Amino acid sequence: MIVGGWNNSKNIKHPFPRVANPECLREMLLELPIQKPNCVYGSGKKWKQLRSLLVQRLPLRIGAVTDCFQRYMESKTHTGLKLLEILTEAKYPAQIVTKSDIIADYEYVKAMRENQENLLIQFSITSSNDAISKSLERRAPSTSKRLTALNHLVQEGFFTAVRINPLFPMFPDQTLTKLKDNTSLRGIALLRKAAEECKNVLPIFNLDLPKIILEIFENAPAETKGKHTLIAGFVRLPFGSVRLVSQALGWELNKLKSFFRIKKDNCYYYSPAEVRLYYEAINEMCREARAPFSVCYDSDENYETSRDLWANPKDCCNAVGVVRGFKKVFKDCC
Repeated sequence: MIVGGWNNSKNIKHPFPRVANPECLREMLLELPIQKPNCVYGSGKKWKQLRSLLVQRLPLRIGAVTDCFQRYMESKTHTGLKLLEILTEAKYPAQIVTKSDIIADYEYVKAMRENQENLLIQFSITSSNDAISKSLERRAPSTSKRLTALNHLVQEGFFTAVRINPLFPMFPDQTLTKLKDNTSLRGIALLRKAAEECKNVLPIFNLDLPKIILEIFENAPAETKGKHTLIAGFVRLPFGSVRLVSQALGWELNKLKSFFRIKKDNCYYYSPAEVRLYYEAINEMCREARAPFSVCYDSDENYETSRDLWANPKDCCNAVGVVRGFKKVFKDCC
């Protein structure tokens, strides 16, 4: 069930996502018609199912596949801004996932202001290094711009989260597991010890990134302090992406491949025990900063075996019970 259409990137003359119809969004959220709106693709049966979820005010997830706040597209259409205005008019809850700093611009903050108790704004960040982030995420705003936008929204009293997703490893798979077995270290101390001893380091993620994020969370006003969540989601690297990441780092293909031990379907994975040690270290940093920690989906096994680390084991985004407008998750509405 969609409004607008799928990705339009195969159209050489116009290689941009299709644009949703704001009036259709307005009709869906404000009027909730019994009959399927003409501007919505899909069957009437699917609309009936979707309408039931909207009536129950299940929060929308905006930006799961395509970032709705790309600066170039917004400069042409302002569709993202109009969507925020519609959400405010409807007082409808939503989770916004973005890599764009435009969400913190004055007119966007103004559009969200009267609905801020219903919104969770999540920034996706992979590296604290601007040069690396620009190489890996071409045309996306730099990490420093996203962090500036995050800081502004935190200080403005919005509920925010940061997804370190994909979380790239620092060391080859099994490095931490073997070091833990030899030293009995865990958490931050284990990663720091590995950094001292391991010469083969992947320079995308390091502990500076969660440290900076947690320092920004400290700038929150009293009413939202302690309610900003750091979410980690370990990388699963598709075979086709190895070349792109290697080129961005200036590495040979085999050097990056050597970091991974598990091949499954069309992706490289890290061992669940190794992933757990990264999550434990970041969770320790969050506990020290009195900030919630959670885990985003990266694989069935990692997702389930890390559930005890989540701030809310029933909600990986840690929105229910934190953001006032988030009362239910999908399974509660079916």
